[in-house]
Amino acid sequence: MSTTVSKSQARRRLRRLLALAGKGHIFVITKNGKAACLLVKTKADEGGDRKRKGSSRNPGKHRNKNADLVDDVRASKHI
Repeated sequence: MSTTVSKSQARRRLRRLLALAGKGHIFVITKNGKAACLLVKTKADEGGDRKRKGSSRNPGKHRNKNADLVDDVRASKHI
């Protein structure tokens, strides 16, 4: 379940939101009443040897693991 936060509230409470997101909370940041950003915890990279999977210009077949959440926020009309 996500918590909706306005852009101005997020600016004032960014440290707190980041700390809570790090603990697993999910926040939808809105701009003018519409979802603009999704703040979620990411999985930390384990191990020192990181292989690059595409680039920002050519992501290829690899997709961000949080992309489904972003798609859900974009598709929701109640936010």
